[in-house]
Amino acid sequence: MDTHKYLPFIIAVTIILYVFDFYFLKSWTKFIKEHKWNKVFYQLFWGIGIFVFAVSFYSLIMRIVDKMPHQIEKYLYLTTAIWYLPKIVISPVLMIKDIIKFIFKKLKGKNLANHLVNNNIQNDNEVSSALIKNNSIINNELSLYESEDLKELDSNYQIDKGISRRKILKMAGWSIAGVPYIMVANGMINTTYDYQIHKTEIPLFNLPNSLDGLRLVQLSDIHAGSFNSQKPMERVAFLVNSLNPDLILITGDFVNFEPDEIPFIFKSLKSLSAKYGVYGCLGNHDHYMTLEKQSQLIGLLQSAGINLLINSNVKIEIEKEILQVAGIDNSSERIKFGDVGKALSGLDNSQPIILLSHDPINWDREVRGRTKVDLMLSGHTHGGQIGVEIFGETITPTRIVYKQYAGLYRDRDQYLYVNRGIGTVGPPVRVGIPPEISLHILRKASNLA
Repeated sequence: MDTHKYLPFIIAVTIILYVFDFYFLKSWTKFIKEHKWNKVFYQLFWGIGIFVFAVSFYSLIMRIVDKMPHQIEKYLYLTTAIWYLPKIVISPVLMIKDIIKFIFKKLKGKNLANHLVNNNIQNDNEVSSALIKNNSIINNELSLYESEDLKELDSNYQIDKGISRRKILKMAGWSIAGVPYIMVANGMINTTYDYQIHKTEIPLFNLPNSLDGLRLVQLSDIHAGSFNSQKPMERVAFLVNSLNPDLILITGDFVNFEPDEIPFIFKSLKSLSAKYGVYGCLGNHDHYMTLEKQSQLIGLLQSAGINLLINSNVKIEIEKEILQVAGIDNSSERIKFGDVGKALSGLDNSQPIILLSHDPINWDREVRGRTKVDLMLSGHTHGGQIGVEIFGETITPTRIVYKQYAGLYRDRDQYLYVNRGIGTVGPPVRVGIPPEISLHILRKASNLA
């Protein structure tokens, strides 16, 4: 992996996480002290924070020297994700709250100063009138004392009530701050390996009648290095084979950084079974290594039965008809190993063409309206990996970066499907975005709407 190329980004993100964590711990300490609770409540958090800092710093060093983590190290890295991820939500909220509080305090102080100045001016003008009214003040003094006593009692009650409300609001705020931790824990336990089968029927204009109902299973972004055992991929293979696929298509990112990750999934990859074969293309993470290691990775994938399409294509005979499958090497915003023209070279535009392209950015950039590709299959986005569903809409930062981030998209007679991925990258958890196995059933489209 060319670590130095991504080092500034990795360091920047790490520093931001450290700042968020420090701000959270300072705010928590202040909260505990204000309520005069036992100091062990914040000392415990500081202790955990220091331990996680040490683990994450060690992880950063291992990333820099390109050393693969051992099994125990993977579990330790998981603790850093559980500890830091919620702070991305909590700490900015705490910062915004403190900024607003600071602004209101400044404004209140300014208004008070203006009020005192105005009162001094008014007092000079009111001295004479005060002397004139002195007699009436004395006469009403006793009744005023009685009413002031009542007012003072009422004022004290209002102050106590206000303090109680503030305490309740603070307690409620810190209780809500625990929600992101619950979400991450739930994602780790119930979402990360909760494989969902997404079934779509895709009508293709060029599809022969005899291929109507053809079953394609798509996998993407396996990221073998994200698994702690062979069991997750064994489960994936079992589910895929149970769908009785005609073709299995894998759209890149078999590993995180090293070909040495493949043993975690090799047996499962080899067990994948489809009537007309298993095909795949490379993703960006399949390039984060030396050329020698990449050659080793390609050899391992081919020995596992994966027919890699690297800027190439294949014509598959099915029911005496031809289905054309092409694959490009990875091309993204900043790097371009893919060559669409070369991948589609020699194909018949009157017959259905399926293109494997890891990054969906190529749909707008090189495929839609520029080629005769009927269906493009992609991954890369992980569907966001972390998101929240609100009123049926998934809210995830990935939607800001990618116009097509998950699911099926259409432009006239061309289709794009973006798979949400199997594994994880970065934080080894999924929150609100379960991993996906796609089942695409091809249909003959006699006419287009």
